[in-house]
Parts: sequence; C-alpha cells; structure tokens
Amino acid sequence: MNTRFSLNTRFSLIICLVVAGLGLLSTHASTLFEEDFEAEAVGSGLETSGSWPGLSASAGFLTIRDESTATPFGTPNQYLALSDTGDTRGLLLQTADMAGAPGTVTTFALDFREPSSGGGDGMVVGYAMTGSDLNTAGHRLRFNLDDGEITGLTSTAANTYSLDLPYRLYVVFNDTDSPLTHAAGTVAARTADVWLEELGSGTPVFAGSVSASNSQTASYSIGFRSFNASLQTLWVDDVTLDSGVVLTDSNPQGGGPSCTFACSHPAVAGGGTVTLQWSGWQLPEGSTFEITSDAGLIFSNGAVSGDTTAGSGQVDATLTTNFSGSVTFSLAVRDGSDALITAAQVQVEAYDYSAPARLPHPSVTSSSGQLAFMKDQVLNHPDSLAKAGWDAMLATPYASLSYVHTPQETVSVVPSGSNASEVAFRNDCQAARCHALQWVVTGNPAHRDKAMAILTDMGKAFRSIVSTGIARQIQLESAWALPVWLSAADILRYHDGGSAGWEPADVAAFDHFARILKGHAEQSMTRQNNWGVSAALAVMCYGAWSDAPAIFQTGLNGQLGLLDSISQTDGEIAETCRDVWHPQYSLVTWVDSAELARNLGHLDLYEATFDGQATPRLVIILEYFSNLFLGNTTHPCGGSWGYDYVGQYDRFDNYEVAYNHYINREGVNYLPVFSEMVEDFWRNDVGADAHFLLWSRLTHGDNAHIALPAPETYEQWAAEQFTAFGITEPALTAPVGDFNGDGISNELH
Repeated sequence: MNTRFSLNTRFSLIICLVVAGLGLLSTHASTLFEEDFEAEAVGSGLETSGSWPGLSASAGFLTIRDESTATPFGTPNQYLALSDTGDTRGLLLQTADMAGAPGTVTTFALDFREPSSGGGDGMVVGYAMTGSDLNTAGHRLRFNLDDGEITGLTSTAANTYSLDLPYRLYVVFNDTDSPLTHAAGTVAARTADVWLEELGSGTPVFAGSVSASNSQTASYSIGFRSFNASLQTLWVDDVTLDSGVVLTDSNPQGGGPSCTFACSHPAVAGGGTVTLQWSGWQLPEGSTFEITSDAGLIFSNGAVSGDTTAGSGQVDATLTTNFSGSVTFSLAVRDGSDALITAAQVQVEAYDYSAPARLPHPSVTSSSGQLAFMKDQVLNHPDSLAKAGWDAMLATPYASLSYVHTPQETVSVVPSGSNASEVAFRNDCQAARCHALQWVVTGNPAHRDKAMAILTDMGKAFRSIVSTGIARQIQLESAWALPVWLSAADILRYHDGGSAGWEPADVAAFDHFARILKGHAEQSMTRQNNWGVSAALAVMCYGAWSDAPAIFQTGLNGQLGLLDSISQTDGEIAETCRDVWHPQYSLVTWVDSAELARNLGHLDLYEATFDGQATPRLVIILEYFSNLFLGNTTHPCGGSWGYDYVGQYDRFDNYEVAYNHYINREGVNYLPVFSEMVEDFWRNDVGADAHFLLWSRLTHGDNAHIALPAPETYEQWAAEQFTAFGITEPALTAPVGDFNGDGISNELH
C-alpha cells in the first residue's frame, strides 16, 4: 500500500547569500581553519604551536582525550576536554589571526558537550580582534555557554540546550554593512546568528542573535575562554571557521539537488505514531515532496510544521493497529513536471503486542509464582536464604534510587578488558533488574519507575554496539548482557498482570534494542565454547521475552547440542584447562538456561542424558567441578598449569538456581559434593560477576515453588500448570535418555 503526503514548495531553495550591492555570492568559498584534535597526543595538553598560538598559561586545564575515556560525541574519536576547575586563573584558547575574516561573512562552528557535573559561570565563545582577547575590550563578538543556556545574546529564541548531550554550534557572522539573506533566514548587518543542532538530528535550530562590538580590525582569531573566578567543564571537537554560510542545511550530500529523511523512532508498537522529518537542498521552484510507505498508515497532522520555503519539515504517521514487521518510508522529490529529482528512505520496526501470549510470563528466569514466593520469604521469613540474598542486593550500588544510568547511542566494548562505555552498559542492566526485583518485593513505585527509565532510555538511545578490537567481540558482549536486560524487562512488562503500565511505544523501543543484541549474539551460537553457550541463552531469553516459541526453541536446541558436544562423560567441559573461570561461564549459563527452559515447560537441559548414561549430564558436570573446587580431585591440566580450582567457586552468583531445582524441588540424593559446596562454602562467599545474572539466593533460595511431582503424576501436573497459563495441549519435550517416555530421565526419582 502506498500512502502519500505532498507539499508544494513555492520558492526556490537554492542556498545563496544575497548582500545589497554585491549580488549573488557563494555560500561556502573556503575553509579558513579546522581542528579535529586527531593529530594531538592523547593524554597531553594542547600544543601551543601551529593551530593554537593563542594559548594562555592556564593550559593545564586542557587535555586531549579519546574513546578510552568516553565517547561524548557518539563515536570513537579524539576531542579536547576543557576543565577550568581553578578559582584563581582563567583559561584562554584562540587560533592564529585570520586575515580573511573581517568585513566578510564567516561561520564559526564546533561540536560541544557540557556535562552536568561541570557547572560554573560560563565559557566565553567568539571572535577576538588582532592581538587581543575575548575580554570586554578585546572581543569583536562573543557570548557564553553556561549551564545549558546560551547567554549574552542580544535577542534570543531556542537558546537552551541539554546537559550531557552533544551539539554542534554554528555562529553565522555577517560582518558587512548590509543584511544577509540565505536559505535559513536573514542576518542583520554587523550581527551573528547562532544556531544549535543536536548531533544526530540533522536540523539546526535558531538560538538567537548577537551584535558585534568594538571597531573592526585587520584580522580576527576565534576561540574560548573562562575568567579567573569561573568554573567550567566543556568537551569540544571539530572546530571550523569557514567563509560564507555553512549550516547542516548547506547540502551535506554535495552539489546538486538532494534530500535527507529521518524518523524520530527506531521502533513503534502497532497502532503507534512516528514522526518523519526531511530536508531538501537546491530544489527547483515548484518541487513536490511525496512520502509513501509499504505498510498501512495515516498522516495524523496533515500539514508540515515550520517554514516550507526552507525545504524541511515533519509529519506524524500512525501505523495500522496490529501491524508487525519492518516499515519502509520513502521520500521522493519531484519537479513541476513530475520528474523525480532526488529520493531517500528510512526504516522503522513495528511490533504487535495485541495477540494473546503463547508462552508463560514472566519466565526469565523467575516465574510469577517464584516471584511471589520470593516476596513472601523476604517479608515474612527473616532467616531465609531469600532474605540474605535481598540484604546482599541492597548493599550494592545498583540498589540506590540515586543510581545514575547512562543510555548510550553507541556502546563501545573491549576484547579482554573494559572501558567506561562497556562498564556503564553492564551496570545499567544489573541496576534495572535490581530495581525491578525491589518493586516486586516492596511494591514501591519509585523502583518500578527507576527500572522502567533505565530500560526505556536505553531503548530510545541505542543504535549500535562496536568493538575497539576484534569485531566479533560484540557478539559475546551482546550475549552476556541480553539475558540481564531481558530479565529486568520481563518483570516490568509482565509481573502482576502488567500493572507497571509500561507504554507500548517504550516497550517497542526497548524491544528493538534487544533484537539488535540478539542478532549479534546468535552469530556465535555454533562456537564450541562459552561463546556458543552464552549466545544460546541470549536467543532463548529473547524468544521468551518476545513470546516467540520458535526463537526460544532455536536457542534451546543449540544449548542441548552444546551440552552434548562440549562436555564429556566424566563432567569435564570445553575450556576446563584454559583457566578456572571460562569453563564456569558455560556452567552457570547452562544452569540459567535450564531454569528458563523449565519455566516454559521444557525439562531438557536439567534432565538431558547422553552417551547411554542414566544421570543427567548437567548433574555430572556440577559434581565434577564441585570436586575440583573442594580439592577432592586434581584438575586434568598437568603439573605446569598455572591455575588452581580450589575455592574458585566464589566468582559467580547462580549456583543456588541448580541447587534449588535438584535439591529443593526434586529431592535428589546424587549431588553430595555439589550440595556440600553450596551449603558450606559458596553461600558464605557468593560471587558477583556482573557478566551474568546475580542474586540467585534472593530469586531461588528456598524457592521450591511448584516442585515436580513423582513421574507417574507428571503429565497431569503439567497439564494443570499449562492450563493455568492459558496454554492448550502443551507439547512437552522429552530429554535424551527418556526411555519410558514420561518426560523425565529414568534415574531422577
């Protein structure tokens, strides 16, 4: 289906400068100065020679940073950190004098980001006269960037900006005697118009004007400064001074007619609304904008906001209810004879949340019954394992309502290491789950809202995950993080009948983020080590969260294959002799996978047997490693191996999940060493590796909710349980080695 919205342009959109007495001028004659800081030495101060001879003695407040510190402008990059935190000295950073600037039209531009922790009394930005300073006597034109506001303008419009967000600042300075007319507006003589563009939006917004001061001189420099008592932190990149008018609107795609097209939402729930934005350059008079889609939609506002002569605008489109899938919006620009001039496309993912659930929810990795049991244990049984796990969780930084999350457009990860972006990514998913669990236990809506904000903000901000080293690292990092993110989201979306009230549009944004991670993770599912095991759990979790049985089954099948292929009959598994923690990555992930599968009616992973053995393989592996942890057996890695397994259980926090299943639910008696390890050692020294799900004592300690019955009554029990979840004719899978076909391996009961 094609749905159209048309807009006729009544004026020529050729970007030009019209100056009285001079006629038609070029928009952009030349670049007078540019600095992206990529040639500077990271960690050092800015060089005083070359580009920046006007550097004051306070240069110690200037540092070159790169992506290992942060990515304030969204991509790996070098930038300048201005940190004037002293109270007795000022900071001055100016270029060499530009002889071509006075008496002309120039655009001074830079990327900047002001952190909320910076504060202060303002950073002065502007033009300084020959041999002078950006002080009262020495400047030609100046204004302040000050705590989210551009001050010092003689007239203002949208002159505020958000802290902690990146912007590009444009100063279009008409230092001539006549008004300047260009595609985006008119600049008075001896005046500068200031524009702000949030990076990524592609559309500069007029902030206000500032009049020139003092007499014109033979040359100018451009730069920044703070004064003695000012305290200001600012990050800066891509500083340029160009002749003419250079805004984003100055045709970023080169010469000739062109257009860009963008959508404000990467994803939307069926029936939801998206905002489409476009811009056009050098379009002939009478051009028509036409928007079409390959899905049903309606345009809800029926008109374009803003000045149509500028060749840009936006319109809202509402998707058909219950629609699911990828939606492609197309923008076509045609001339007066209906010939195509230029075109662009943008894609949006639509999610349909109207269908009844096909799987039990929540399930990652706690069911609704388990959550209710956990709450009762914490509130009414002060000596329970759940209460001990609760107290431990509350002692972490994640638990505080003042926890500050970091939604990231681009997450940067490091192979065999970490950086600030990766740490924030991992901490945020743990914090979201921590507050979701606190909401379940306490009912305090502040924790619900905190968890929801972390999930929603990440969903709206996220676009990509990149690696600073080997590219496939993003597959592993995605696989590690996704189950934690989804465990939090699963609670927020489904607990207590969905009483959290998570808006479908926000769920869709998070869903889109999760789907991107799942797409990366699943690429590693065939790897015969912890990568494959982590990837299989990520796929299982996404299938459960998205109510997609086929996706869940794909992950479960992969996990069963790995449990068979990378484990041996004695319990040794892949990477046992790599070190003492990588094999545990697989072990704890198998445990979480088995619990999730059980919550969805599959006993395969807990009960699967291989190679003619009657005992489940996961049981054999747990006993094998428990013997290593307690020093009962010697590792198979040889005398020169540089590691020791004794006591090395204390890095991880989910052995309680397996203990709860085999001991509390099933009452088995063939895990004596594992039982001893958990009861006498691990519970006294629980690990906290944030790559994986945490707080298993809280979620699964003493939690025998719906313990399995004897084999002869299993089918009746299963039918009752799944009927309670609204599932008819449940197809229960039988594990390998289920010789009598009752859904349970022979030796379990």
